[in-house]
Amino acid sequence: MKEVQIVFKEADERVGKAAEFWIGVGLGMMKARLFPNDELQITEGGPTDEGHDWTRTVYRNTGQEIEMFVDRDARDCDGSLRVFRQYSCPVEKLESVHNEYTGLMMPDWEQECHHRSDLFAESMGY
Repeated sequence: MKEVQIVFKEADERVGKAAEFWIGVGLGMMKARLFPNDELQITEGGPTDEGHDWTRTVYRNTGQEIEMFVDRDARDCDGSLRVFRQYSCPVEKLESVHNEYTGLMMPDWEQECHHRSDLFAESMGY
């Protein structure tokens, strides 16, 4: 069964303008609203027939841009898989990309870094 947990961390002092943008959560969409230094953490996943599959996504408003950190931890019969990705989007580009399926304007995310660790593939020399 897939679970979704949403945790909101409000900045100690709210100064500046809130950034609003659409994000995918589970099978739906949610509009996030973050002031500078606010943080939104979404954890999705659960056990699978061969192990588990969890993804944690953290959104943080720096005041100039929204940072998104995606951390996936999975295990199946082939072993464990860890994937980490970091993205950013300037606040002025939070409604720059048209999503043809939902009709919503989405952030124009730019990938900052990507790291993947697949223990099965590494043991096979890939």
